[in-house]
Amino acid sequence: MARAWAQAAGRADTTLGESLRLSDSQALRRVACDGHGVALFFAALVEDDLAQGRLAQPFPMKVHIGADYFLNYPAGAELPRKARLFRGWLMDMLAETQAGRTDATGL
Repeated sequence: MARAWAQAAGRADTTLGESLRLSDSQALRRVACDGHGVALFFAALVEDDLAQGRLAQPFPMKVHIGADYFLNYPAGAELPRKARLFRGWLMDMLAETQAGRTDATGL
């Protein structure tokens, strides 16, 4: 995600220094909220943290990186109720995020 952001910002030549890479977005969010560095997030994951002042957005630009969500299950299978509820919630969240975009590049 850092490379996509640097390229969109016109800084594709930027050399990224040492970094801590975490595969858990909640752990990364906690590290950033605790003031241990800069992190790139999907906007929907940190809206509350930004609104409450736990995180700050240092640059005004947002970059759409073309990330997709997939929910995979066997063809012809009926999804269990919990999975249907999750799918409905996810679709609602994505629609809400899309509706809140202010420009074509926002996440």
